[in-house]
Amino acid sequence: FNHSLNYTYIRYGHNDLINRVGVGESLKFDFLKNHTSITNITFNYSHYLDSDIVADDYFNLKIDQKVVKHFKYNTNLLLKFGFENNYKKDDSQNITDYKSYKIGTGGDISFADYKVELLYDYQNKKYDKENPLFQKKQTDKQTDIQAIINRKGKYITYQTKVEYVDNISNIEPYSYKKWILSINFIKQFKG
Repeated sequence: FNHSLNYTYIRYGHNDLINRVGVGESLKFDFLKNHTSITNITFNYSHYLDSDIVADDYFNLKIDQKVVKHFKYNTNLLLKFGFENNYKKDDSQNITDYKSYKIGTGGDISFADYKVELLYDYQNKKYDKENPLFQKKQTDKQTDIQAIINRKGKYITYQTKVEYVDNISNIEPYSYKKWILSINFIKQFKG
């Protein structure tokens, strides 16, 4: 399995100039893995502190199935589908509970100690708890584009990820676009 400590900087787009810095722990398990298929279970705990000094703590569980097509020159294309559950602590204000179903595609290429990935996801989110602004089970649609560079070191893999998220909602506060830059240090353990 993989364990990583994540440091994240987020700046929201358009007229919302909120800057957010976060730190989180991530555990990722790969199983049912063979030459063309991988099943991932990822558990994340994250804490964010925004410009209004409001603490946000949340837990996130992802289950993903990836089908991979291999080509020459260390190039791969993939198709994936999965499920995600986001749960916030009761005192968190800027995070919303939801469940979602996802489909996506992407590819990667490896050379020397580097691996470059380009991924696209489409996500259908259903909110789990009541909110003054919308009824339970309100649905949003989200697209997510990621460009990731991994460099494998002797002991640790260094990862830089640029992500663009477009969340489409008929409830104005939950309709947003944002860029995410994250730097991760990943250590893989045998288990």
